[in-house]
Amino acid sequence: MFGGGQESGTITLVIGQSGTGKSTMSSLYATAALQRSESVALFLFEERLETFFRRSEGLGMDLRQFYKDGQLVIYDFSPNEISPGEFGQIVQQVVSRNNTRVVVIDSFTGYLNSLPHREKAVLDIQSLLKHLARADVLTMLIVAQHGLLGQNVGIDVDVSFLGDTVLLLRMSEHEGRLRRNITVVKKRHGPHDLDVRELFIASSGVSVVAYNPLPET
Repeated sequence: MFGGGQESGTITLVIGQSGTGKSTMSSLYATAALQRSESVALFLFEERLETFFRRSEGLGMDLRQFYKDGQLVIYDFSPNEISPGEFGQIVQQVVSRNNTRVVVIDSFTGYLNSLPHREKAVLDIQSLLKHLARADVLTMLIVAQHGLLGQNVGIDVDVSFLGDTVLLLRMSEHEGRLRRNITVVKKRHGPHDLDVRELFIASSGVSVVAYNPLPET
């Protein structure tokens, strides 16, 4: 779907409403990097550390040992405990100290919504993202949408310009069944697949398959 994968030094927005698999998708990329012996940093604003571990383990991603070994760095704090400037300093220090290759901010929406001056915060984050790109880091920002079909982004400022790549996750409904859809709607670096595919998340793992519309009755 990404035309060969995601490139280091780029920013990916993972957008979708609750339950579509945003955090799961970012965790998959983090796990793949860890298995390549790369360092990863996660900044959690809406999920407790233990909840994160249990959710990942429920999908076959055991990240606790990477965390204990220091290869995976996780910051778990409330958004109102930190200013944009302080957050940027922490991220840069972690990346420099650990030679971090993947950074995940989950969720970017919750972080911005806790700040009194969101437009200024977006500019600060943009500066941080440029720094991470120059450091050849793949950065993933989780952006929440509101509503069952995710019509509205959960923040009142536009952040779409921040992403080199946009991965859109949606829910569709047919005869009482909800289906997860996944689409790459933007990728600045090279071609990408525009097809809508179906995303399956189960205890056995995560899979993406061709989207087959259910028959009409």
